[in-house]
Amino acid sequence: MKAVFQDTSPVRLSHVRYLLGEAGIKTYHFDQHTSMAFGGAIGMVPQRIMVGDDDYDRALDILREAGMLSEQS
Repeated sequence: MKAVFQDTSPVRLSHVRYLLGEAGIKTYHFDQHTSMAFGGAIGMVPQRIMVGDDDYDRALDILREAGMLSEQS
């Protein structure tokens, strides 16, 4: 399992999960509880969106195409 996206914004995290889900890629949302426990509503702790190793490259391509990642990511 690898991280494809990391952010503190619930809106961007949700959008990434939607984009990947529409492509049939199963996502896992990590650090959600840690973020709330240590950062509360101010979002100090970034949360990660993870995908399986087999879906990693395709997920990155989808996120780049959607403008969610830079070309260097």
